[in-house]
Amino acid sequence: MTVEIKLSKRLSAIAEFVGPGTVADIGCDHGLLACALAQRGHLVYAVDKSKNALERTRRLAAEMNIENILPLHGEGLAPVPCCPDNVVVAGLGAGTTLGILHDGLNKLNNARIILCPASRPEKLCQGLRAMDFTLRGQTLILENTRYCAVLFAIAPNYATRR
Repeated sequence: MTVEIKLSKRLSAIAEFVGPGTVADIGCDHGLLACALAQRGHLVYAVDKSKNALERTRRLAAEMNIENILPLHGEGLAPVPCCPDNVVVAGLGAGTTLGILHDGLNKLNNARIILCPASRPEKLCQGLRAMDFTLRGQTLILENTRYCAVLFAIAPNYATRR
């Protein structure tokens, strides 16, 4: 019997915005969100530049008998082999998040983008609008003593803009 992964309020709020299809969890860290989404049936690309983070993700997936997760070493969307249906970037600053999205625009055609910035959500919203993303929703979560913004956007179809 497999035990369902219990997510924090913040990670649960992020997961609520994830739609059907594949997920790229950029900066997967401990792998909790990636493994929880895989348990729900998604094929998940768990990306991190830290080999230690990827090892934690691999161990958790193995402990939970999760097979539909692919840990990938690298930065941003570069190691993701295709255009994911959903992209999650959580826990990074607004500037770093915008850089990841900008550098991976060729893989974001109409993708659902779920973001939880560590800082400056207003800067992130401005940057998303400047790149023609459509903001579709947001929520504010109080976890411990800190408020966290979770943003949901749709990426434009860059393939038709060339």
